[in-house]
Amino acid sequence: MGRDYYSCPGCGLVFMDPGQRLNPLEEKDRYTMHENHIPDPGYLHFLDTLLEPLMEFIPRGSTGLDYGSGPYPMLAQVMTDRGYSVEIFDPFFAPRSPRSTDFSWVSCCEVAEHFYKPLEDWERLASFLAPRGVLGVRTNLVKPDMTPGLFQGWHYPRDPTHVSLYRQETMAWLARHLNLEIIFQNPVTTIFRAG
Repeated sequence: MGRDYYSCPGCGLVFMDPGQRLNPLEEKDRYTMHENHIPDPGYLHFLDTLLEPLMEFIPRGSTGLDYGSGPYPMLAQVMTDRGYSVEIFDPFFAPRSPRSTDFSWVSCCEVAEHFYKPLEDWERLASFLAPRGVLGVRTNLVKPDMTPGLFQGWHYPRDPTHVSLYRQETMAWLARHLNLEIIFQNPVTTIFRAG
């Protein structure tokens, strides 16, 4: 793998050595290789690991933000097809700031692991939520019993764009710091509600 990861003693975040990160052009090139524009059943099921629990907590037809939509905003398209209104934001592919800072919901699917400045990015995510708004994040959590050998073999740290990896305790820390409540969690999806 050739990359070093460290663990924050305060929040449990596992992060790549900043000196080993890709530069922005290399990072963008990696994202353009994703095949996320094809609505095949497997990819739609993958999106539903976030969208199904998220939709349990948001009003039908409400307006949300797909944060980190990528070059092919398939999640936004799926939610639009389901009757929701969706804005998109992506620092590389849709960099214009969202028109609102008062969304009923924000989705962040397979994006949080790419945060170079995770606390700043999480604070920005939370700032888009209306009071009682819901934030749905899909990112695989580091398992509590994951040994260094299992970590090295795990597909998440093998991706050179995955610079911030989260534990359950990291999500709990973020909830406290951002004045959010965790209302749903499994090993890949965490749903927060704003106070």
